[in-house]
Amino acid sequence: AMGEACVAIADDPSALHWNPAGIAGADSRALLFSHTSWFTDVNIEYFAAIAPVHRLAQGVAGIQVAGLSTEIDETTELAPDGTGRSFSYSDLLVGVGYARYFTDKFAIGANVKYLREDLGSEVGGGVVSTWLADVGTMYHIGFRDMNFAVTILNFGPELRPGEGYTRVIDSGGFSLSRDAEFIGFSPPTTFKMGISSTLFRSEDMQGVGAIEMNRPGDNAETLKLGGEVLYRERLALRAGYDVNADELKFSGGAGVALSVGARNAAVDYAFTDSESFGRIDRFALSLEF
Repeated sequence: AMGEACVAIADDPSALHWNPAGIAGADSRALLFSHTSWFTDVNIEYFAAIAPVHRLAQGVAGIQVAGLSTEIDETTELAPDGTGRSFSYSDLLVGVGYARYFTDKFAIGANVKYLREDLGSEVGGGVVSTWLADVGTMYHIGFRDMNFAVTILNFGPELRPGEGYTRVIDSGGFSLSRDAEFIGFSPPTTFKMGISSTLFRSEDMQGVGAIEMNRPGDNAETLKLGGEVLYRERLALRAGYDVNADELKFSGGAGVALSVGARNAAVDYAFTDSESFGRIDRFALSLEF
């Protein structure tokens, strides 16, 4: 909801996705479930859990599992309008992470992740299996709760489906088939740097702002801005803006903190609007215990 400007502010289980160093300050176990409804019936499910592990140098360990899935109509060079069949496209990501403070202000965290990407194997598509890694830092500057963070996400080897495919070529009314290899492609490595700070604080309200610069390995830099207003530590209103985006510029959302017995829980909603493609909706439920 804050325009994804989260690298310097995430400190719950979702930090395993944004910046693994963010979990270093956790003093209790926590779970997070989220669902994202993307364009064209693409759904993303995410689960993360963190827990302090005093035996591992007073650090915090975490696990995350993410899945993306959708159904796609099959088309070919000979049937560009569709063959009447459909196939599934899916991603599965499983990762473990660890973070700890090396001083009272400076934390380092890292993830190691396994990724399996099924590019429609039931209709001859390839399957990618590989590893990825994240490394992040978090530094508490000491002025107005200001944080500075730097992270590199999704560093790893080239992604290439392990098996080839049969290419059908229409040549003068004849169909020719030949074996071919899939082309490899780079992982979505991204360098992020951001800063967050408390902007104001009163007896009932608190405001937080965040700025983040993203540098994808295969695209131009982006600048993201986000803000949150928290009322009595219970109700949060959030908004964000992606300065460089052609689409998906504005985001917003809200969250409610709840007490479930001796446990703390939160329900959050976020949306990102697009003029051309529609709206992205995100829902999350988190629990501390």
